Amino acid sequence: MRSTLSQFAWASVASVAVMGQGVGAWGQVEKPRETGQPACCDEKCTCACRGQEAGAKTAAQKSASTTATKDGEVYCQVEGRTTILSLLPEGFLVEKGQLIGELDSAPLRGALTQQASTIKGAETAYQNLVLDREKAERALREYTDGISRLDLQKAKGELAIAKGELEALEQRSKEAKERGSPSARSKVELDLQRARFKFEQAQTRLMVLEQFTIPRKTTELQSAVEKSKANELTRKAAWELEKMKEQKLLLQIERCKLEAPIAGVVRYAKPSPGSSRNQIGEGETVRERQLIARIVPEKKE
Repeated sequence: MRSTLSQFAWASVASVAVMGQGVGAWGQVEKPRETGQPACCDEKCTCACRGQEAGAKTAAQKSASTTATKDGEVYCQVEGRTTILSLLPEGFLVEKGQLIGELDSAPLRGALTQQASTIKGAETAYQNLVLDREKAERALREYTDGISRLDLQKAKGELAIAKGELEALEQRSKEAKERGSPSARSKVELDLQRARFKFEQAQTRLMVLEQFTIPRKTTELQSAVEKSKANELTRKAAWELEKMKEQKLLLQIERCKLEAPIAGVVRYAKPSPGSSRNQIGEGETVRERQLIARIVPEKKE
């Protein structure tokens, strides 16, 4: 009888132990472990395995980031729309800088030929205005350094002569009044009036020349020089603009060559579901900034 009770007690203890596997040390039910969580870990675990798990996640993220940055994307960089002339087959292994395709550059080359003619015309117009500016500068120097000085010298010389004649006649008039006949005095007085009038005219001509004619003519010639300079600069800017357009066309023609930015496998862009865009391929039209292909680095085993 004692043996039977003892066996029954031990069986009860075993049953309680089995049922108590889900109960914590303080009678609380344990939370199920997450998939992949080490058996030794719980919420407050500070063991080394949790640090190893975090390190593994960080390494995986770095690896994904590195792979993403190595992918080389090839876009259409030609303005407007253009046609694809040729492409390498999908999945082709290429080296960095290798040509993977080409866009139609014929319209750009036609525009480049026309632009060369436009540049020549702009250059000719600019050179003609350079000549006009040089001519205006020569005219200004000719007047300020030559003609105006000659005019001043002539006016001053005429004034000096008129003054000398007037002084001489004034002396004769004084003598005639003292001992000359009435007819002689009358003739001297008439000559004296003419000399005074001539002297006054010479004074006026010199004053007008100095205060009005020379400043006005100089200003006109200076304005002509400034105007010719402005026209020259405008034409030069137009010429430079046309040359910039030519360089832009050359760059656009160069961009018609699709080169691999990195080494790897060619993968062409696929249109998204419901998109009106066509599949990337020869003869298809693409627009500026449209993705054409991705160069995916070859996986190293």
